[in-house]
Amino acid sequence: METVRLYIDYVLEVLLQMEMVGICGYDVHYLKQGRIGHFVVKQPMVICHEASGTLVKVGKDVTHLKVGDRVAIVLGECCRMFNYCKEGRYNLCLKMAFCATPPYD
Repeated sequence: METVRLYIDYVLEVLLQMEMVGICGYDVHYLKQGRIGHFVVKQPMVICHEASGTLVKVGKDVTHLKVGDRVAIVLGECCRMFNYCKEGRYNLCLKMAFCATPPYD
């Protein structure tokens, strides 16, 4: 296991103490088939992208969360440029990048 030093560098980031992580159908499919459509596992990968935990650090400009809040997260990042993203419908982003989906770890 590798130890990594973590810190919050950006004013709008939070640090989450992970408490629960789920293994979903995508994870199982990657393990059994090595791919989902054009997403092919080509190197070792950390699976699981659905998690929950408690906030242990909060960036100085985060106003809607505080240390101690319990949250559930989806480890995906939208482009924030398309109308869907700007409307809060990031799940429809054409450039969505999910952790635990190749090529992202």
